[in-house]
Amino acid sequence: MALIRWASTGAVFVLGFEKIYYVSQPSMVGTFEKRHGAIIECSNDDLTVQLQSENIPWAAVEAVLRGDAQGTDRRFWSRLTAEGIAIRGEQDQAQATLEQVQKVALAIKAARS
Repeated sequence: MALIRWASTGAVFVLGFEKIYYVSQPSMVGTFEKRHGAIIECSNDDLTVQLQSENIPWAAVEAVLRGDAQGTDRRFWSRLTAEGIAIRGEQDQAQATLEQVQKVALAIKAARS
């Protein structure tokens, strides 16, 4: 895990493989420095390289900045969690479809009786 500051915006992030957390409260930076080491200053190009090397999409950066991601404060994103949410959504849709098909089948059966 690395603690970085995006120089062009001043935003501070904790990055790990397929994970990003936006440190939205400046008072928390010291705590993160104790755990992850000194902040690494990153230009736009540096940040792009960091994101690519950690397999983090720009959409995840946007989501954590907006507070529209995961975690209790909605400032955390991980690929594993995002994929799990997507899979559960697909399963829910499939289940709803199965329930609809069953209702139609029972209605047809009742109509034939």
